[in-house]
Amino acid sequence: MEYLDEISVIIPIYNVEKYLEKCIDSVLAQTYRNIEIILVDDGSTDKCADICDSYLKKDSRVKVIHKVNGGLSSARNAGLDIAEGDFISFVDSDDFIEKEMLEKLYEALMEADADMAVCNFRWIDTNGARIAKQSKIVIHDGILDESAYWRKVYEPNGSCYVVAWNKLYRRSIWEKLRYPEGKINEDAYVLHEILRVCNKVSCISYVGYNYIIREDSIMASKMKRANFDVLDAWFLRIFYFEKNCNYDEIKRQLSECCVELLVRYHTCRTKEEKERFQKYVQEYKVLYDNEKNRDGMPLKERIKTIGCEYFPGIMNLIARWLYWREGLR
Repeated sequence: MEYLDEISVIIPIYNVEKYLEKCIDSVLAQTYRNIEIILVDDGSTDKCADICDSYLKKDSRVKVIHKVNGGLSSARNAGLDIAEGDFISFVDSDDFIEKEMLEKLYEALMEADADMAVCNFRWIDTNGARIAKQSKIVIHDGILDESAYWRKVYEPNGSCYVVAWNKLYRRSIWEKLRYPEGKINEDAYVLHEILRVCNKVSCISYVGYNYIIREDSIMASKMKRANFDVLDAWFLRIFYFEKNCNYDEIKRQLSECCVELLVRYHTCRTKEEKERFQKYVQEYKVLYDNEKNRDGMPLKERIKTIGCEYFPGIMNLIARWLYWREGLR
């Protein structure tokens, strides 16, 4: 079936020559043919630049940007700046997608008159084997408003509702929105801005995205060192909820923020990192106290906060065990 609407698929690329061709081939093979594929070579030092240029000669739908290394956000933003499609999708360059992913996302979005569509995914290792413990169905068929979507974000493995990949967006969402550069958890920074302009989100259980778990990837390494970017993003969410008087979401976000602080504690190895941890605890405590003074806080949250402030080591062990038990880390 021919579709009039064009989809821009943005692929940020950095030193992934081993995986790049499979990624690009999976996009070229889409049953939804009316696409432009924007390959953003973010200063790769391996053969990625040559691979990108070779695809430029193979298919007229391919566009290539070569730029100085600026990170994932910078590469995505460069792709957004030249995208001409009516819809936007992102694919990480070490992953690959099923041939019907874009078509199914497009049909789900159009049928529901939604602004964004989300499909299911699977984790696989670098040998192509599915990671069974993490491959259960997370996303189910349904139409979500903003409030329902936030509830999904806080469920186990809810990060698949946050990430840029496995989604199709109306172009209008990105007219003024860009990713913050220099951040590791860039997706978390923009989620509230995306949902702010989404009337509806269409979710489908179809498994369309294959996420490769690599030991040397950004996502795999982010928990091996002290990184607090996600907390800055979550503080922004709380400010957003405060502005909209969404107090239920503030409580839920504060609860998750406390757990994330505790999980981050074990990555703090230097004096400077532990001082940064304490700084974020105090910032969290200010937000917590504001909500506690407004409407009180449940006993469970009070205990978590006291533990985070005074006994982070013990609480960290408990939090990590809970994450391990649920298969989230």
